[in-house]
Amino acid sequence: MIFYCEDCGQRSTIHLTPSLVESNSFPCNFCQSRSHFNFLTPEKKTACTSMPISWQPEIIQFTTSKGKTAAPVQLTFSLPDAEKSQLTIKPFKQYEHLVTINQTARDSFTISLNEPLKKGELPADFSAPFLIFCDEAFDCWGTIPLSVKQPAVAQSGGLKVKESIINLGTIKAGIQLNKHISLKNRGSSPLRLQISPHVDDYSLAAWFIINGPLMQLVEPGQSAKIPFTLWPARDVTIPWHYSQAINITSRQAGNQRLLRVIIDVDIEL
Repeated sequence: MIFYCEDCGQRSTIHLTPSLVESNSFPCNFCQSRSHFNFLTPEKKTACTSMPISWQPEIIQFTTSKGKTAAPVQLTFSLPDAEKSQLTIKPFKQYEHLVTINQTARDSFTISLNEPLKKGELPADFSAPFLIFCDEAFDCWGTIPLSVKQPAVAQSGGLKVKESIINLGTIKAGIQLNKHISLKNRGSSPLRLQISPHVDDYSLAAWFIINGPLMQLVEPGQSAKIPFTLWPARDVTIPWHYSQAINITSRQAGNQRLLRVIIDVDIEL
């Protein structure tokens, strides 16, 4: 890319890299001073005026819990010309130690979360711009957000959740999947449950619905099932990762508590 130095006015040809984008500045090839350039907004979002490329998933999502490793996420870009592309990606410096990135193809990367996360290293339900990408061939750059969900509880009052995270593995786009969540009341009094999908997880690329009643009464020692259907859209063009949380509110003897069960699945073509 061509830049003009604010100090000496000379023209410099600068290679576009994630580190350059993060610095919001560029070095002069002649006087060595650095000039400011708005690669990113104060919110760390792209200031690029045109974006000829896209990517899936739009948000990198990990779900972590004690004793379990978050499944890697496949990040795939849609490029105008894959042979011409000079695509590179890198985390912001403050997050470099949290992930490992492996390039699997010219347009694909595997993002793995380095675990275990230290206590307090990321806030619960962390979400923020995390990765920087740039492609000098198309004069474009941008950031990709990361979302890390860290379920805090697997038991609430007398309600026992069989799995706080349900990993469904890999399924094909367009194939309907019917599963259920198993619960058991370990307490000594009835539990009234209110069940609802977490609306922030809804996606136009997949249809998700709870098939059973959204209100249930579970007697002491009794089990219950929450059936659900997941149906990825047929017209997706690249593999992607889908995560859906289900909120389960329990009421017992005037007390109310919330559990969250998270469903993870990778969608392939």
